Amino acid sequence: MELSQLKQLNQWVREKPAHEYIVPKSSLPKVEVYSDVDANELTKSIETFFKVVGGFGNRINTTGRMIKQPKTGKWITVPGHTIKGTADLVGGLYGLTFHVEVKHKDDRQSPEQVEFQNMVIAAGHSYIIARNFDGFIFNIHRELKKRTNLWK
Repeated sequence: MELSQLKQLNQWVREKPAHEYIVPKSSLPKVEVYSDVDANELTKSIETFFKVVGGFGNRINTTGRMIKQPKTGKWITVPGHTIKGTADLVGGLYGLTFHVEVKHKDDRQSPEQVEFQNMVIAAGHSYIIARNFDGFIFNIHRELKKRTNLWK
C-alpha cells in the first residue's frame, strides 16, 4: 500500500538520521505530526519537506517585527524590508530555488503577490502556489521534471 504524501513526510522525519541533513542542528525538523489542516501547518510541512529531501527551506516573515515602546509599554509592529508580495517561504533543492506561496482553501493572491510571482518567474526561478500538501508535491515534481533530468 502506498503512503499518502503527508504520511511519507512524517515517516521520513522519524527515520532520517540527523547527520544526513544539510541544515544546522537548530533547524532540524522536529518529530511531530505534519499536516495541512491550515495555512500554518501546511507551511511547516513544506519547509520540513525541503529539509528532509536534502535541500533547505526557510519561512519568510513579511510582517515586520514587534517592539515594545519604552514610554508607553505598548507593542507596535515595525514594518519589515521585504518586497511587498514576497512568497511565504523559499526552498532550495538540486541547485534550484522554489518560492512557495501558501494559499489554504479559498485564499487568493493579492495583486502584489501576482507581481512578485511574475518577477520570480521572469528571473528564471520556480514559483508554486500550495493549497494542500499533495498539490505542493505534484507541483514540485512538475517543476523538477521541467528543470532537471530527475523524474523524466
